[in-house]
Amino acid sequence: MKRLLPLAFACLALVAAIAVPTAGAKPSKSYSAADEQYLKTSIQGDLFEITGGKWAQKHTKNAAVLRMANRIVSDHTKSVKDAASLARSLGIDVPSTPTPSEVWELKVVTGLRGRAYNHWYASLEVYDHVQDIQETTDEINDGTNPKIRDNARTDLPVLQLHLRLARAALAENP
Repeated sequence: MKRLLPLAFACLALVAAIAVPTAGAKPSKSYSAADEQYLKTSIQGDLFEITGGKWAQKHTKNAAVLRMANRIVSDHTKSVKDAASLARSLGIDVPSTPTPSEVWELKVVTGLRGRAYNHWYASLEVYDHVQDIQETTDEINDGTNPKIRDNARTDLPVLQLHLRLARAALAENP
């Protein structure tokens, strides 16, 4: 009996340790790998858009390109703040730069001047926003985290507006 008492206490301690989480324990992830990738990609895309838009604001005189750039900088500045805050609240690392391919795209386009710049920047924005809309729609339809899906729902109409502005800028700069 004396031998069983320490064993019983050891079993109780083990059960208590399993049943009661320790202080500061991380909760289980409430998002999928696809949700995390979407949010990180969205943040990097925002940073890409802000960088490209600010460059356009300084280097073009074309009214349609400026209209697009001004709206893109304004909207993506808000979007990156919201997405980064959401990412931090979920324990997701917040990217601080666009993707390497986005950096390369900006480098190529910002090396152009005049009509060539206006055409290729507007073209880049058309293709980028088509892709962004698809990725955002996929997150809305397939995402597992309701907060990330709500963030995508908020972004979708803004991205659609940006696509219309980019198409208009491209039409003026064929």
